[in-house]
Amino acid sequence: DGSSLVNARLENDRIEGCSGTEFSFCVNLGSPDPGAVLVATDNHTSATPGATLTYTGQATSAIRACLTWQPGLLDTGLKILTFTVKDSTCRPPGVPIMQTFVIPVYVWPATGILKDTSLCPGDSVRLIAVGGSAFTWSVLPGGSPLSSMSCTDCKEPMVKPTKTTQYAVLSDNASICNRNRDTVTVAVVTPPVIDVGRDTTTCVNSELQLNLQLPPDPGTDYQIVWTPSTGLSDPTSPTPIATPMNDITYYVVVRPNGLDHCNARDTIFVRVLQGYDLHNSDTIICAGSTVQINTTGDARYTYRWDPTHGVSNPNIMSPEITPDSSGTYVLTASYPGCRDSVRSIDIEVQPVPEVDLGPDQILCYGDTFRLNPDINPSDYPLYTYTWNPGGGLSPGPNVPDPLFTASATPTLTLTVSPPVG
Repeated sequence: DGSSLVNARLENDRIEGCSGTEFSFCVNLGSPDPGAVLVATDNHTSATPGATLTYTGQATSAIRACLTWQPGLLDTGLKILTFTVKDSTCRPPGVPIMQTFVIPVYVWPATGILKDTSLCPGDSVRLIAVGGSAFTWSVLPGGSPLSSMSCTDCKEPMVKPTKTTQYAVLSDNASICNRNRDTVTVAVVTPPVIDVGRDTTTCVNSELQLNLQLPPDPGTDYQIVWTPSTGLSDPTSPTPIATPMNDITYYVVVRPNGLDHCNARDTIFVRVLQGYDLHNSDTIICAGSTVQINTTGDARYTYRWDPTHGVSNPNIMSPEITPDSSGTYVLTASYPGCRDSVRSIDIEVQPVPEVDLGPDQILCYGDTFRLNPDINPSDYPLYTYTWNPGGGLSPGPNVPDPLFTASATPTLTLTVSPPVG
């Protein structure tokens, strides 16, 4: 269908187009029998690779096939597009009718260069010109000099630019495409200068912000990869959050424009403080006794005990504590950038009583005497009292001030104890 030609022409019974330029055309496949049931197939995937072909009117008597294709610079020459049309009406004697149509497609060459690329300083690359037999190369203003090319009148020069450069080629191509000139950009990518900072220290279960210093370079796409990814929020981010559980070395690789041999690398060692353990349990002691604290942990923490009274050194892990009253002692371990770690121990202090029963007494047989000991401290509510011997005491031997009835001459002993003994 000549009216459907776009960027193409019908010449010498073939469709003609240009390499590197999208063109399209349509083909009508029909039968004079209005009752025909036509089904078409084709070979466009092999004959015109990358082309799109659509059908309308399949299973009718009139099919229209439309192809759109942008051939590459190397897809030149004659291509044979084949349509096979089958009539499935199966009229007597019941043999399907099948016919093949051939559409020649000719792609004229256009001058082009294969292809835009990127390289690192000091690298070289081969440029390939197509679409002609004689070529003349030049350099557009602002790039490396012409001397960066191995040759200026060849098909495949080697180029070694020191900065991003546009190379142009002019050919003797005289095809219908009217394209005998092309340019290519060879980008010289400067390896990035990166810095992840000094080795650092963090604490277990704390978050650490890693910070990759990467100066931006317009036109350069950086690919970032941290390894290992253990404990990282995003191993492709310049500023991932790290929550490592143990000492670890993180490696970072930055690739500019995907050029692996142009990459930059750096490492950071992260020490992870593991916290500490307070091995003492809550305890009960007698007044004046000392509790030896047993703590294991990292000496790089700053330790602080609160309250400080009775603590031999409130700024060490394992001091001695000699409390004068019951209370809770709290140990806090701190490190810059980490959450404080807190442990505590309850120490109950029970008094050591002093007892004075007064002078010996002389009584007459049958007399009574109220025993009235002086106990210091006197206000502790949990004392237990034991008089020995307990006979002749009312209401019994387990009260502090029983009534004694004289019937013998005993030596009375009072034992006063707090619960801890």
